[in-house]
Amino acid sequence: MRFFSGAAFTKRSFERIADFSNAQFDFPPDFSESENLQRIDFTGARVGFASADRPWWKPEWTTDSSVALRLRALRSQIEATKNHDFERDLYIEERKAERGIYFDRFLREKRWGALAGHSLWIAVMALYWALSDYGRSWLRPAAWLAVSIPAFDLVYAHLLADRRESAVATARETVTKSLAGQDALAVVRGWQTAEAHVRADYDAVVGQLAVSNAVPFVGPLTIDADAKKFLFCGVWPTKGETATGTLVEPCRPIPPPGFQLATISQNLLSIVLVFFIGLALRNYFRVK
Repeated sequence: MRFFSGAAFTKRSFERIADFSNAQFDFPPDFSESENLQRIDFTGARVGFASADRPWWKPEWTTDSSVALRLRALRSQIEATKNHDFERDLYIEERKAERGIYFDRFLREKRWGALAGHSLWIAVMALYWALSDYGRSWLRPAAWLAVSIPAFDLVYAHLLADRRESAVATARETVTKSLAGQDALAVVRGWQTAEAHVRADYDAVVGQLAVSNAVPFVGPLTIDADAKKFLFCGVWPTKGETATGTLVEPCRPIPPPGFQLATISQNLLSIVLVFFIGLALRNYFRVK
């Protein structure tokens, strides 16, 4: 069932169950002064202010303030019926309608500061929709959280590429010294084995870092301090003397430029996504 224009049900009394399940209202319907709205089945119904067959790239947009008024009036009526899901959807549509209404008003009045602030709010709403469908979906933020792990794994691997190769070079140097005097084939085989082990260990620690940062607050604490030193130094930091008596300074585990920013970004993103998962579950099970 689809209503392409404004549907009016004013001053009606619904004495029996009215089936509006999965109905599509392209414009907010008018139920003013109607009675017994609790007998209307709005399961799966959608109320909007733009045709559903519009191009996918065209956002829902209106500058007509009467759209927000009708949505607000309908929401106040539905609130009395305790249909929380439909009430929440109407509130979201109301906020979406206000995007264009306020944007047009600020533009006409040349209130550039307010227009800039409202434009930022529109961007925040777009991000809110992309990450969690306005707090209605737990699956969407969970999917983003799962995707963020391999994504940041690649970011960390790129930022630490030089440290990884430095660790490989150190391992090769160690093998060369330990196999001094043996034939070249044995040395090459030693290189290959040591390099494979170091690369595998390094990639494993980087992957562990990406997974731990996906768990807000607690996850980063699971990374051992020595593991971080291995990431930034390539070897376990020691202080001693070489065979020639030269003093070896301990490793200083200072992360490369950009690494700290990437870590903070993943932590903040994880906190936001986990919050959205909890918000969706709270909205679903909320009882007023």
